[in-house]
Amino acid sequence: MKKTDDEQRTSDDLEFAKMGIAAFIPGMQRMMELMQRELDRMRAQLDAAQRGELSEEAQDGPTVRDVVRQTRTVRAKLGRPRKAQARSGWPDDPLEREKEAARRHGVMLAKREAGEPPAAKPRREAKLHPRDSNHPRHEAWLAKLRKAQKRAWKLRAANGHAAAVVIQ
Repeated sequence: MKKTDDEQRTSDDLEFAKMGIAAFIPGMQRMMELMQRELDRMRAQLDAAQRGELSEEAQDGPTVRDVVRQTRTVRAKLGRPRKAQARSGWPDDPLEREKEAARRHGVMLAKREAGEPPAAKPRREAKLHPRDSNHPRHEAWLAKLRKAQKRAWKLRAANGHAAAVVIQ
């Protein structure tokens, strides 16, 4: 018996849904393991804090942040491409970025205390376009423009698109 279009579509949709769910399961299991490990570590720290001590067991094992940072390092070592973005000179990791910001701020304060003026980027003169009346070749540009406009209006008039207008 042959399936109708609706039955086939439903069957295909169901197959795609099953594949999608199956693809999510390994990642979800990994996140559950990481979250459970972090929860156990936090409970151990809480128990130690309630006893008035900080146990070494509470600090054992990597945190989720350490695992993420390690994953980034491994990805970089394997040569896998990172997100396509321009290099800004700032690190991707928030902690490293915070340290870099503090370092740059310290450099700026040290320079200010030393009496150095802030480094200003040299200003470039804006290039003038011939349409600007201060440009040295402005008159020649106007003459070319008028000539081109006259030609365009003549073509329009010849084709019956507009009345002939003489530009002076």
